Amino acid sequence: MKKLTLLLTLLAPLAFQAQLTAVSDMNEVRAGHAAATIDGADVLVTGGFGDGAYLNSAEYFEFESETWVEVDPMSTVRYGHTANGIGNNKVLVCGGWDGELTNHLTTEIYDHTFETWEDGPDMAVGRSNHQSVLLLDYRILISGGFDGTNDLANCEIYDPVSNTFTVVGDMQMARSSHTLTLLPDGKVLATGGFNPNFGFQLNTCEIFDPATNLWTTVSPMTYGRDNHAAVLMPDGQILVAGGRYFNGDLNLFEGQLECEYYNTTNDTWSSAGQMTEGQSYVKLFNVNGTIFMPGGVDQTGNGVTTTYSSGATFNNGTEEWTILTDTDAGGRYRYAATHITEGTVLVCGGEDAGAYLFSIITNTNDMDDIEVEVYPNPASEELIIRGVRVDRWVLVNTLGMEVATGEGSDVHLPNGLTTGNYILHVASGDAWFCTHVALK
Repeated sequence: MKKLTLLLTLLAPLAFQAQLTAVSDMNEVRAGHAAATIDGADVLVTGGFGDGAYLNSAEYFEFESETWVEVDPMSTVRYGHTANGIGNNKVLVCGGWDGELTNHLTTEIYDHTFETWEDGPDMAVGRSNHQSVLLLDYRILISGGFDGTNDLANCEIYDPVSNTFTVVGDMQMARSSHTLTLLPDGKVLATGGFNPNFGFQLNTCEIFDPATNLWTTVSPMTYGRDNHAAVLMPDGQILVAGGRYFNGDLNLFEGQLECEYYNTTNDTWSSAGQMTEGQSYVKLFNVNGTIFMPGGVDQTGNGVTTTYSSGATFNNGTEEWTILTDTDAGGRYRYAATHITEGTVLVCGGEDAGAYLFSIITNTNDMDDIEVEVYPNPASEELIIRGVRVDRWVLVNTLGMEVATGEGSDVHLPNGLTTGNYILHVASGDAWFCTHVALK
């Protein structure tokens, strides 16, 4: 068995401060748009609203040159839609609102190799403000949303091999503007969302099992919220933060301060402290063990809009948030953001009193590299880690999705993983290490 000695970057999340780096502006101002990482490191951005109009335009961020390149527009205007990489240098765009009467059931597929669009298969229903997540087998789960009249419980799965949608079991609760989080065992957790028939901001949660195509209700959150964010933590819990709730006394929506952990092992919720300010219309990212939330809005309603800072990082040990202020990056909400490469998230567009600024947020530190042995590489069934105590390991694909996790220095890879490049994250005490590995 051939050994490969690698230099793994040491990441210390308890003392880490993210770096905000402004990059070039998009060709069009956008909010309510969608972003998806294409195979490699480029990011496709589609649709949204800007300069007084709803958009069908599209462009991609070329990571190597840090420039935006316009491509042919989509066939229709889309706002509040979803976009997901589906392999083979392609992106699937689903649904969205046309700014007038229609919530689309149509989909479109972008081919980055030729910079062209083609029609994808129709979904079962038209929807906007729905959610999507990449499953471990690289199919895409679409859930809920709004059809123009009602919030939806309907769900379906897109198969990139057959290029078809299949309707699966309805959620137990109709919801839009909720979250979907892929769990290490391949199931999916849905939290919160919007439904005016059940108190507007929901606290209900449920889990989807791809083996049965059914949803099961689990314990509710303590606080109802929509337009919030959730992320799988390095310790296996799910952190839920931000979102809106309606303050009837002030007649406006306020950002939720309270954060919560969900423990999948015993189906319980516990407090994860409070944010410095409420943030809604946000996303959460696990960036090499550091939890990062860009922007957000604290108050909306009655002409009041109070936007948050450029972002914040969460300290899992102290349950405290550190605000990242950067005038070049700017506060914003209704933005789009996605993992690009190891340790890097692209944040683009959004609303902030007419300010549309764009940033790359990158994990950096000044600590020395540590020599660790990882072998074999490429691997097929297992990896061996030597040179550091391994408390936990997480395998992440190039789309930023966690596809396997475990404990100990002997990494037994699950069946069904596709060949290609992955990122291996290794936890040792309070530090995290990461490196690229290949599966054959």
